[in-house]
Amino acid sequence: MAWIERHMKLPVLAALPLLLFHLFFVRLVQKVGNDPILSLAIAGAFIIHWWGRPSRTECAITIGLAAVLRIAYQQIIGISSTYFGHTVISWGAFLGIASSLILAVRIRRAHGKLRQQAASDLLAGTSFFFFWIVFDIALTMTAILVSRTHDQYLYAFDNSLGCQPSFFSAVSLPDDPSLRDSYT
Repeated sequence: MAWIERHMKLPVLAALPLLLFHLFFVRLVQKVGNDPILSLAIAGAFIIHWWGRPSRTECAITIGLAAVLRIAYQQIIGISSTYFGHTVISWGAFLGIASSLILAVRIRRAHGKLRQQAASDLLAGTSFFFFWIVFDIALTMTAILVSRTHDQYLYAFDNSLGCQPSFFSAVSLPDDPSLRDSYT
């Protein structure tokens, strides 16, 4: 327990303000099943968890818990995204959350090296989530601080070709059924 307390306290304390900011101002709970980058980042916890080859019982509990979480999320908040592959990608978030919960339970129940391994896996798995938080802040700050676009150079390049291929491709995009909802 001493190893866990020494190594986990500082990252948790450092990440807490960012997590609280995202919970209250970015509406993190609504993004869990609707943001593809967040879903894939949280799925990292699932990959780390399964990389350690958990028992079959633990695998079944993880998948069952993920299904319960997904169904509850769908009923309470709802999945409103329509990007390509959203039904598959959104499952990654719930598998990652379930894996994180299972690893936290394993930390409480295990002793010695097994506890250290579970703590390392949990820390590695949740680091993907904290990467998304920093990534989200960086994207938001970029949009605020660098609002200037360089579209005029692209328009000039298009015009130098003698025709406007970007205009013609933009006109043809709504006719392609695989891209219809992905760019809106």
